[in-house]
Amino acid sequence: MLVNKHKAAEAIGMSAYTLGEYRRDGLLTEGIHYHCWSSRTIRYNLDFVIHWALHRNDPATHQKWIEQQLQAQNKGIFKSRFPSA
Repeated sequence: MLVNKHKAAEAIGMSAYTLGEYRRDGLLTEGIHYHCWSSRTIRYNLDFVIHWALHRNDPATHQKWIEQQLQAQNKGIFKSRFPSA
C-alpha cells in the first residue's frame, strides 16, 4: 500500500521530517521504499518501509526480504489492488 509521508512516518514511529532525511540520505531506495510522482508528490510503500525500520540494523536481512517480495510479485503471487480496466 502506498501512503503519504505522514502515514509512513507514523507507522514507524518517527517524524515525517526524519523519514524525508532518510530518503534524501539514500537509506531508502526509490522504486522500492518510495515512488516520486512529481517533485511534490512522494508515496511510500508501507510494507517495505516498515520492514526497513524493523531491520535497518541488519541490511542483509532486509535486502533478502526485498528480493523475495519482488520475485513473488513477478510470479504474480500478489495481485494488484487496482484491477486493469
